[in-house]
Amino acid sequence: MIDDTPGIKMTEDGTMLVDLNEAPDSSFEVLPRGTYDVTVDSVEFGTSSSGNPMWTWVLEVNDGEFAGHKLFFHTVFAGKGLARTKKVLSAIAPELFQGPFDPSDPEVTGSLVGKQARARVDVRKYEGEDRNNVRDILPASNAESMF
Repeated sequence: MIDDTPGIKMTEDGTMLVDLNEAPDSSFEVLPRGTYDVTVDSVEFGTSSSGNPMWTWVLEVNDGEFAGHKLFFHTVFAGKGLARTKKVLSAIAPELFQGPFDPSDPEVTGSLVGKQARARVDVRKYEGEDRNNVRDILPASNAESMF
């Protein structure tokens, strides 16, 4: 809600005033290295910088001190990246192994939202700052993998 956003004020006549001195700085809370129970928050089809079809995943940590924290990673539908995509999908959505699917189909990506898994997370430097890196996706604690 705009009324609660630091640095944003609404005047009586409905004009929005932005004070960047009061706005929060951009920061990413880095999770410690570990394995976290997560839920798929969103999956979006797109193209990588090298032109390969890919999914961009957003995972949300389910519980503990970092509940609600978002983790981001990509799976690619080309070259050596396809093996990682296959491993991720075996952990999250083994039903996609029943036959061919179109990764650009919103029904396919939508079917992944809400799925449970475990994310193995590391910390790495990116542009001089510590960032989380999703190293592996494992089946949810209460699930079995296909492989």
